[in-house]
Amino acid sequence: MFSLLKLPLIHRSIKSVFCIGFILLVRKRLNEKSVKWANMILWLILITYLLTPYTLLITFCENGDYGIFRSLLQPFLLMTDCCGVLARRIESILWLASRFVIAILLLLYILIRIVKMWKALKDSVEIDKDSRILNCIEGFKLKRKVKVFVNKKVKVPMTYGLIRPKIILQNAVLEDDELLYHVLTHELTHIKKWDQLWNHLRYFTACVYWYNILVLAFLKYMEEDMEVLCDKMVLQRIGDTTENRKRYCLSMLKLVEGGNAKNMALKLHPTMERMKMMKKWKTSLAGILILLLTLVVTITAFADIRVFDPDTVVVVSDEPVEEEVEEINLDNRVKELSEEEYEKFYQETVRAEGKRSANISDTQTLKGLTGDKQYFFNMNSWGGANHNGFTVKTSDLMGKNVKYQIVIQEGNDLIYQKTFYGKRQLAIKALPGKDYTVTILNLSVHSLKYTIDINSYVR
Repeated sequence: MFSLLKLPLIHRSIKSVFCIGFILLVRKRLNEKSVKWANMILWLILITYLLTPYTLLITFCENGDYGIFRSLLQPFLLMTDCCGVLARRIESILWLASRFVIAILLLLYILIRIVKMWKALKDSVEIDKDSRILNCIEGFKLKRKVKVFVNKKVKVPMTYGLIRPKIILQNAVLEDDELLYHVLTHELTHIKKWDQLWNHLRYFTACVYWYNILVLAFLKYMEEDMEVLCDKMVLQRIGDTTENRKRYCLSMLKLVEGGNAKNMALKLHPTMERMKMMKKWKTSLAGILILLLTLVVTITAFADIRVFDPDTVVVVSDEPVEEEVEEINLDNRVKELSEEEYEKFYQETVRAEGKRSANISDTQTLKGLTGDKQYFFNMNSWGGANHNGFTVKTSDLMGKNVKYQIVIQEGNDLIYQKTFYGKRQLAIKALPGKDYTVTILNLSVHSLKYTIDINSYVR
């Protein structure tokens, strides 16, 4: 069964760790031996996963016959279980409310830095009549208008601005024709690839996942690989020969990064890793195969696999039960509990967890046949771990010929529907991040009075 699941941030953060670790192991090899876009493809897939709220949910029945396919699923099932356990432990410490507040503060800090950078660049002087610059810009055939400025306060060439991009140069760059050509080609390549957009997304992702060290490391390496890709594209544009590689590296070495490096723009400055890449880069079959394998591992993060147990709980109750023949219990996720089982379950699990997101106690009177009452809640919590289960208890039923139906919906999907003639206790396996609706329908021609208790918990 396939559906979309709104996966909480903590769960996505933990699942991304496996992918990030794998990519970090192979990124250097991919930079040297695979296609030029190799690492950026992986990073863009990963950043898309982290910023996309939904993932593909694949559910299986525990006693289903899936043959060898079931063995292949075991590692993914183990990963899902481990992620769930870790997520609940982390959520109990890092509440959603605290993570949200710190993320907002970091975002405000970045916005302040952007404003300060723009103010610092106001003193830049535009260069509008240099034929070398105009010819280089014209060669890229960009739809956006690019302006080039000179600024003594900025120590390295840089690019900023998304819709109206601007390039900042130094006098030393303008005095060297070859250096100017290499620098402009590099910065215009950034603009053509919309790297400033990905740069902003990197900072936004860092604000959201500030508590995950590996995510922050991935964002740092993404910046480096963005520069390496830009270098490779520059070489292909000017002609990828041994001589051109050497001359481009010499141009990079002429740029010495000064003290003004803390900005939100894309900077051109030499690093030893980039120099080595320029010397060693050569696409090979082994590099392409490593890329394909890493792609398969990375894409699995977009799927969440779960197995539901079909076992049922035997109801022990003195109360006569006469139920409708037709009923719905998707993947047997709803279990009926006896009063003794419910009291023990409630005492040991629900009350031990404290007040949860679904903490409903209500008494209602419904009209005959047409009367119904709906209760809405979800599995998210601002002050603790997200929930993955809830109980429903009906009691104090009063009316002539009591007959009612309990309907449970998960988002827009119907997962449970059953008719009862007496009080009942249910335990439901839920999914984190999902919205739920519990509906009580009066199927008798007479009025029905009842009390209902709904409590969510962490399994």
